[in-house]
Amino acid sequence: MKLLILGGTRFLGRAIVEAALANGHELTLFN
Repeated sequence: MKLLILGGTRFLGRAIVEAALANGHELTLFN
């Protein structure tokens, strides 16, 4: 699944990014 993460370097965003990558999702990060 392709995901767009807004604010991915903050506390909650970072956890979401790590979990999504661990599950094999493709991410686009916008900070």
